Amino acid sequence: MSKKRMITRLLSVATAVTVGLSFCACGATPEEPKENRREEAEQKDTEKERKDAEKASISLEGEYKPASFEQRDVNSDTIRWMCSAYAIYSAYNDKSLEVVGGLAGDDREWYREEVKEALAGGWGIYDRKDVEDTLEDLLEEGHRKQYKEAVSELKKAEILELSSGEAMVEIAGYDSLSEEEVCKYQTAYEAYQKYGENGIDGWDYCRALQILGDCYQAEYINLEECLDLSLPIAQELQKTYENWDGVAESYLYGYSFWKGERTDDYDSQKRWEVYEELKNMESGPYTVPYDTKLENTWKDGAKAKEKEDKDDAKAGYVSVKAGELGEVKVRLPEDYVWQEDFDSSTGMVLFEKENPEGGVDLSVSYKLRSKEEFPDMVEMEEESALSKEKTRRESAEGKGVFESSGIQTKKVGDLDVSYIMFYDNLDDTSIHEIDYYAWAPIGDSYLLLAEVSHADNKAKELMIDKEGLILDTVFADIKY
Repeated sequence: MSKKRMITRLLSVATAVTVGLSFCACGATPEEPKENRREEAEQKDTEKERKDAEKASISLEGEYKPASFEQRDVNSDTIRWMCSAYAIYSAYNDKSLEVVGGLAGDDREWYREEVKEALAGGWGIYDRKDVEDTLEDLLEEGHRKQYKEAVSELKKAEILELSSGEAMVEIAGYDSLSEEEVCKYQTAYEAYQKYGENGIDGWDYCRALQILGDCYQAEYINLEECLDLSLPIAQELQKTYENWDGVAESYLYGYSFWKGERTDDYDSQKRWEVYEELKNMESGPYTVPYDTKLENTWKDGAKAKEKEDKDDAKAGYVSVKAGELGEVKVRLPEDYVWQEDFDSSTGMVLFEKENPEGGVDLSVSYKLRSKEEFPDMVEMEEESALSKEKTRRESAEGKGVFESSGIQTKKVGDLDVSYIMFYDNLDDTSIHEIDYYAWAPIGDSYLLLAEVSHADNKAKELMIDKEGLILDTVFADIKY
């Protein structure tokens, strides 16, 4: 059989929706030797066992109920690994890279209907039952089936034995193929040369994880169900490739194969560019160790978290949170009283210390910021501090004493604290005042902000000095 006849056995594609791509074979296949048929039968048996195991793991019973824990309560390298697997999709769609499903805080509610519309239009998912059916289809066949059929035709046509340049020319030379079909075969050739039979497995497995994240955001499944269903998929994906390059590149080859375009065409190339940005990102998704032991780290997570929170609260710690994941716990001496009823839309936590007369003249407040939400948060704080300094200096001009420390740094335990101090003693008031604005990185992802404000009658000496010693108290006991 000629190469041309071999390769034209595949028909073109149904288009548009994400699950709509399918190749169909037509015509007879030459009889294979018995030995080859036996090997194929054994492979099919093994494949069937794997599919049965996957199918058995997808079971959603009853109605939707929220999980008893949030991601911040159980976050781990396993969960970060799962999120990293579909980081290209998340980044391309301006979603969070660290959150299951890519939406955190108020965004979850704001975009829920859009997520539902995308699941319905792209995947035919309208409820919990549809989640099961879609995942089963994707894990059983996905686009891997069509890819392997294309590879089989390329093998029979002996095109896989050619150099890349020769193969591209050979495939493009078939007049009976549409431009889209030519691109599919060319992409299949590239993927096979890099990853063999697993050339686009990452495309199907990463999408399965992404779909589960979206279904969690849509509240078709809860977080625990999402993680339970994601784990075996992530484990299979991890076994299939040696590193993050394999996962990401097979995903990208799969996208081009589905789209019917070359990897250097516009839409595909934009996604490759996103991938390169993610690879070079400090503390990015691909810094999660690829060989992380993927295991259930959320089992009994709610109970463990509840016990930890109770123990910490009993010991005097107060949570300061940022978004879906960020949390640190702060503790001050007992004479600093946490204002539990203080209502702040920004997540601020407030402590106050009374003076001997029973009035409040010293306050300490904390906020936590996420680097993902505010990528330049350190620079932002420095600019804000200098802006405050300029404004207060101008306001105090000709009215009395104003002093500023300028931006300073000091070490408090393991934290590198930056701060600026302002002192006011103005003629038109009866008080003098010291304010500190301070910030300290918490790991690679968060910035803890603290403000200290103390004012008293000019006749009295202030309880805090201008040398920054109060910050040793403010940042002394931080759990993260």
